[in-house]
Amino acid sequence: MKIDMKSRIPFVCAAVVGLCMIAPGWGADADWRQAREALGGRDKFRVLVDKVLSRSNNWVLTEKHMDEIREAGFNVIVPRQGGEDMARVRRVAEMAWKRGMFYMAWMRGTLATKTGTRFVWQDGSIQDLYSPNADELWDWMTRLILGHARLSVENPTIVGSFLDFENYAAGKQGNCYELSYDMKILTEFAAERGLNVPDLGPNQRYPWLNENH
Repeated sequence: MKIDMKSRIPFVCAAVVGLCMIAPGWGADADWRQAREALGGRDKFRVLVDKVLSRSNNWVLTEKHMDEIREAGFNVIVPRQGGEDMARVRRVAEMAWKRGMFYMAWMRGTLATKTGTRFVWQDGSIQDLYSPNADELWDWMTRLILGHARLSVENPTIVGSFLDFENYAAGKQGNCYELSYDMKILTEFAAERGLNVPDLGPNQRYPWLNENH
């Protein structure tokens, strides 16, 4: 059984777009539309994920940073901080617009919890991350992605949400998300199959699921 994450997101604008401008900044609407359409054809996208550049400035990108990024030949900026703050998203997008660049809002695709439906690995170990089956996780992702999409109506330089599912939480066994053996998903599976779920410890769930799938 595999969790299809894409089927639960209303939409994720994940296409990265290219740049075909000579002068900095966008002119008429046709300029950025043509630049978006150029990706994969005469233009390649060149994405800078800021993991270092703005660190010395408390992860706040400046006009000078943006100039350096553009001069280095990048056409899409993805700051590693600030994707959950719509004011910061708007600010960086405006700086990108002035330089004829595009912007993607970065967000970690994992969400910590100690009280919600947590991630359970095959061997029964539990991480303090929301399970991919948790409604709270999907509500959180949907809220942010829709926020980015709404801002993109104001500024079409914003071209998507950059989701990072790398797992840095304690007790990790791999990156998220694939399958969590939490009781929520086992209960839903059993209901679909007309089964009764016995009282299972976390390390007993995978064997039971394997026997009854």
